Amino acid sequence: MIEYNNKDIEKNEQNPVDFETAIKHTGYGWYNQKMLACFLPISLTTIMCTASPSFIVPATRCYFQLTPLKEGMMFGAFYVGMMLSSFLWGFLIDTLGRQKLFFYGLLFTAILEFCSGLAQQFWSFIFLKILCGFISCCPNSLGFTFLSEFYDKQHRDTIVLCAGGFAAISFVVQPILAYVLIPLDIDFEFFYGFIAISNWRIFIIAGSGIMFLSTYLTYFMDESPKFLMAVGRHKEALHVFRKMYSQNTGNPPQSYPLTSLASEVMSEDRCIKSMPSELFAWDFVKEGWSQIKPLFMKPYLTLTILGSILQFMTMLMFTTFRFKLPKMYATILAAEGLLMSNAETNVISDCSENVSVLVNPDVYVKNIYIGAGSLILFWLAVYSSQYVDKHYMFRKCTYM
Repeated sequence: MIEYNNKDIEKNEQNPVDFETAIKHTGYGWYNQKMLACFLPISLTTIMCTASPSFIVPATRCYFQLTPLKEGMMFGAFYVGMMLSSFLWGFLIDTLGRQKLFFYGLLFTAILEFCSGLAQQFWSFIFLKILCGFISCCPNSLGFTFLSEFYDKQHRDTIVLCAGGFAAISFVVQPILAYVLIPLDIDFEFFYGFIAISNWRIFIIAGSGIMFLSTYLTYFMDESPKFLMAVGRHKEALHVFRKMYSQNTGNPPQSYPLTSLASEVMSEDRCIKSMPSELFAWDFVKEGWSQIKPLFMKPYLTLTILGSILQFMTMLMFTTFRFKLPKMYATILAAEGLLMSNAETNVISDCSENVSVLVNPDVYVKNIYIGAGSLILFWLAVYSSQYVDKHYMFRKCTYM
């Protein structure tokens, strides 16, 4: 616990302090631990949204009459939506704030994921996944930034790494859900056959339940104090700091030693609330471009290109391997004659009808093993990063 004397308090009252000083004086305790715990289900949301099509491919190959092209569309639809909205959300996050966009982004992501589980046609499923990716880009890109703005420099890097480790838990949780739900013989209808419910739909709907839980937890979070300081809302920022200080130390909020905050980067006139009501769509676009434009000009242009190429190659290798695993194991088991047994399951195997296939649970058992290995290696990397240079680790892991 940090100790203060009267001289320090009087000095802080006279001189506005920056964000790093203010967040340092809140300490570290229950409030920070609660934030990190809430991010456990939130971190699962991203991976579960992107990977859900890969787990249902073996079960939907007959229902959707899947071809290699259709499979690729199922895998890529979510990312198409993300690409269409990435710059838009980047502008809105810095303009409208963090918490509200985070909440509504998770809420509509959960709703769209739930609806995709009820999709009766292939193209409706693809459309819903594109919309899901379009909306989900907001909480996906905002999560780590939002979390880090509630921690000081001493804890920030470790907390972000831990939140990334939480995302790796989905590598185990999602295959377990698939193992439990997709092999079940579930097939019933609602509204005189208008809505059909089957095993793979129950799997997607169950995944959306975690997203609704994330939405509920986000509703009770505070706005980022860093953003509040950036747009000049110092009273609200000070209220958040006092709340953090009180929950971390057990002292009354009024005993927080700082009373004056300095503005950070963004001025009040950059906040959308202070923009004139007659602002036209074109003015809105120009304001957004003014914030994005520096990325494509010197001295950031080279870094933008290198960062984009590096991210592209990393995601290409990672997602291709991860998405293809269930289909690969299903193909192997089918070649061995183990994927389906008509005598035992009475499932049509020639895809002459639009039916959901009962999948051998072994397809997902192997995914659980690989997910568990990935989870262990991820947390090993989180632990090692405290003692090994991060750039060195990144280069070595990339080479491997």
